[in-house]
Amino acid sequence: MKARNSYWKSALASAVVLAVVLGSGCGDDNNGPTVDPYIELIDRAWFAFSEGDMTESDKRFGEAIATNKSLGDGYSGLGWVRYMNEMYPEALDLWDQAVARGFVEADAQAGRCLVLNSMNEFRQAANAGESALLIDSSFRLRGNESIEIRDVRLAVAQAYFALGEYELVLSQIESIDPAIVINRFSATFLQELLAALQNIEESISDR
Repeated sequence: MKARNSYWKSALASAVVLAVVLGSGCGDDNNGPTVDPYIELIDRAWFAFSEGDMTESDKRFGEAIATNKSLGDGYSGLGWVRYMNEMYPEALDLWDQAVARGFVEADAQAGRCLVLNSMNEFRQAANAGESALLIDSSFRLRGNESIEIRDVRLAVAQAYFALGEYELVLSQIESIDPAIVINRFSATFLQELLAALQNIEESISDR
């Protein structure tokens, strides 16, 4: 999945320019470009996350936020730590802060979709999920790729079902599993939609 926003791209470009300048002027004394401390902390946080060490991941994301409060990457990552620890209101608040700081990756909106759907905030969940899908239709969470786009689509479909927008439910079901065929003109259309959602949920849970 994509894990770098415009900050990362500009930081990488700066590092390349710095390497060229130092390489032309320092000869054998060049030790290479200095790693941006913010990027290093974010990388260390996601590594700890991938190892299941949420305490260390929490610490490193917190340090990244303290290093630069204007960027959303640390807030989004910390939101996922809170999510894994089932601290859902805190996770939602952190993702909101990430979005408010211009964080443009799918991570925050995907997380918002999952949590809002579990809180029965169905319209907001659907909107957040649709935003995540527009940003990255092949989303996989950095550090835990078992959380991916099908989870988001399922949450969106469940939200639309609760809202009574059944054609949109069917669209998400077909995107998750094109092999599922449901006749929208059948007298059992709603029952088939619900059964499909339950089957998809079970298959995702069994991963």
